Amino acid sequence: MGINKFKRTVNFAVHPDDQVAGKVADKFLETVSKAKDQAMKKPTLYQQHKAKWKDCTRCLLFRKRRRVVLARGKLPCDILLVGEAPGASENVLGKPFCGPAGKLLDYIMLQAWGEDYTSYAITNLVGCMPLDSDRLHKKSKSYEPPLEAVKACWPRLEEFIAIAKPDAIVAVGLLAKKYLAGGQPKYAASIVHPAAILRADVSQRGLAIQQSIITLRDVRKDLVPF
Repeated sequence: MGINKFKRTVNFAVHPDDQVAGKVADKFLETVSKAKDQAMKKPTLYQQHKAKWKDCTRCLLFRKRRRVVLARGKLPCDILLVGEAPGASENVLGKPFCGPAGKLLDYIMLQAWGEDYTSYAITNLVGCMPLDSDRLHKKSKSYEPPLEAVKACWPRLEEFIAIAKPDAIVAVGLLAKKYLAGGQPKYAASIVHPAAILRADVSQRGLAIQQSIITLRDVRKDLVPF
């Protein structure tokens, strides 16, 4: 008998137990696939954070803002820098330290940590740009965020710190230092606010920049030696 004729005459029946096992395996693979799809669709903690605070009305600053400015950088991170409040550029673009002061801060971090170090994030005490109410429809003038705004935005900052899980927090500016140095356990140091450096006399800027570079370098050294 030829092999082809043999194949046609033999009934290769599947055992009932094998059929059940195959169905169980298929069901298991389907369940795993659905779980993966759900995990991929589930928003991250930071996405949930953004959704929660993007339309915040906890203080009166929301009446004048264009965008809620939350954070930028890597999450989680080794070092978290906390500034004071968004400026004009941040109010438009929705990211902290993206204007002239932000460019200077980026330069300071680059000189302190090098271009390969990216384990940091940046946020502010408040998420909305403070403005003088008399200048709402004129050329805007930033001012220090009021205590009420800082208190209203504090839960947002604490929530972000919990998401970022930093090993060290650096205050950017005297106001941030005032609120963080007293009770934030991860507080490590403070640097001069880059906006203040830009407002200073040209003869004083170099020293302030160098001091900030040294401070940030020391903060990282205390975490992991270069």
